[in-house]
Amino acid sequence: MLNCRYLIAECLLCALLAFVSVHTVAQTLTGPQELINIPSDKPAYERNKSNVLAFYNLMFNQSKPALAMQQYGGATYTQHNPELADGREAFIAYFEQMAKDYPGKSIAFKRVFADGNYVVLHSEHRLPGWRGGNWAAIDIFRLDDQGKIVEHWDALQKVPKKSANTNGMF
Repeated sequence: MLNCRYLIAECLLCALLAFVSVHTVAQTLTGPQELINIPSDKPAYERNKSNVLAFYNLMFNQSKPALAMQQYGGATYTQHNPELADGREAFIAYFEQMAKDYPGKSIAFKRVFADGNYVVLHSEHRLPGWRGGNWAAIDIFRLDDQGKIVEHWDALQKVPKKSANTNGMF
């Protein structure tokens, strides 16, 4: 009987932890612009997901790239997008200019995945006036062992007005 109680308690604890984890990610993706800080005792991939979401939200939605880089950027920042210069200062300059040129820009996070020190975001970029409007994006970030962003790749695809299917891009 005692083993059964422990088993039930373990199942309830696992269910609670799963709910909290899913709820935290769902709130981060769909909730208010102020993102949740994951405690440091969580696995590194949860910390990394949280840091990337907070970094991107601060940089893009709040138009504060210098603060985003200060809080979440690593000692170096390697950029793989061929249209952007490499490094922390180039990142800040580019997104400060973008904030001036496209004040109505925003991003909606659709999915976030983590594998070790890599985080992948699937998101919708809303950029009124920039190359025709809305874009589907995949961003890949590499973080260092302290959870700081040190490398970035991306791929963008314009969201068309008409699609050959009804599946949607998100």
